[in-house]
Amino acid sequence: MLDNDHVECPNLIDAARLMKRKANTKTNRSETNADANLPYSIEECWAFVDAAKKDGYNMLPELIVLGMYTGCRIEEL
Repeated sequence: MLDNDHVECPNLIDAARLMKRKANTKTNRSETNADANLPYSIEECWAFVDAAKKDGYNMLPELIVLGMYTGCRIEEL
């Protein structure tokens, strides 16, 4: 609106910062956050089980192992 002289008040919104110029495509998203969805290593998975056993949880270690093998989320288990 300011570019076409339809309004006379100053624009307080920084459009360049708020409106991204890149399209929201899969390749553009993966460039910025490449490490976000990497899987856990085998050692890390078993460290979760050991930590749950050490903290004294009754069924959590078994649920973690079942989730590792089935791929189910904790709510599904």
